[in-house]
Amino acid sequence: MWFRWTPSSDVNVVITTCDAASFATSLVIYTGSCTGLTQVACNGDGAGQTGCQQYYSAIPLNATAHAPY
Repeated sequence: MWFRWTPSSDVNVVITTCDAASFATSLVIYTGSCTGLTQVACNGDGAGQTGCQQYYSAIPLNATAHAPY
């Protein structure tokens, strides 16, 4: 599944799949255009959150205004 997000201002976020009723997940974050993507981060084994499935993903991201992710 692909999502596209472009923040209107600089923001610090945590992108996570934490859900006790869910299944094992992995996340990858890219920036750029479809013809020139750059991987920013990836995670398949989050830690530190409570109430999550055993293998969830969590990525802290310092997102830059107007940059597509």
